[in-house]
Amino acid sequence: MKKILQISSVSLLAVGLIFGKYIGRWLVNIFDNPDTSINDGRLYINQYLSKCDTITLNVKNFADSVDYFEVKAKFNPSSADNMAIVYKHEIKFYSDSLHKYFSIFYFFRYSSIDEAFGMYLVRAIKDPGAEIIATVNKQELADNTYGTKDKPIPIVYFRLLKDESNTFYSLIKGEGKGEFRGSENDFKKYMLNYNIDHYLSYVKSKQDFEKMFGKEKKVE
Repeated sequence: MKKILQISSVSLLAVGLIFGKYIGRWLVNIFDNPDTSINDGRLYINQYLSKCDTITLNVKNFADSVDYFEVKAKFNPSSADNMAIVYKHEIKFYSDSLHKYFSIFYFFRYSSIDEAFGMYLVRAIKDPGAEIIATVNKQELADNTYGTKDKPIPIVYFRLLKDESNTFYSLIKGEGKGEFRGSENDFKKYMLNYNIDHYLSYVKSKQDFEKMFGKEKKVE
C-alpha cells in the first residue's frame, strides 16, 4: 500500500510538473508577450482596399530603410518563446509632379525575402528614377495632412510601369521555407493584404485609424 502511494505521488508530481510547465508558458504568452500593434487592421483590409486606386509616379532620390518589430505568434506549448519578427521595408521619396512625399511599405515574415526585396529595389529603381504604378488609398491621397516628409502617403503595392524581365516575384518563388508558393497573381493578392494589414496595425496612428474607420470593432 505504501509503495502504491509512493508511486501515485511521484506520478501526480510528474503530471503536475508537465502541466505546470505548459500552463506557465501559456500565462507567459498572455502577460509577457503582448502584441505591439496600434490597431487591429485585419478587420479593415477589404474596406481599405476598396478605396484604393493606382497612380503613376516617378521615383528618384529615394531613402531606403529597413526595420523590424515583434508580433505575437501563435501559442506553441513546446516553446517558451512565442514572439515572431516582421520585417518592414520603407522607401520614401518626393514626387515632383504631385509635390508630395510618398512611402512604399512592404512587410515580410522572413529576412531572406526582405534581403531579396532590397536587391530587387536597387536594381529596379535607379536614379534618375523609374516610373512605377503605385497602389494608394484615395482617402489618404486626398487628405491634406498626408504627403509631408514626416507623414508621407502610403503605397501598399507597386510594380514598374514598363514590363520587366526579372520581377521581385521571380526572385522568391519556390518551394523552400521563406519562398513564395503560388502564381504571380496569388503573390500580388497576398502582398496587398499582408502590407495593408501590417500598415494599418503597426504604422497608422490610432487617431488616423479612427478618422478613417471610426471606433475599432470589438471582436468577441
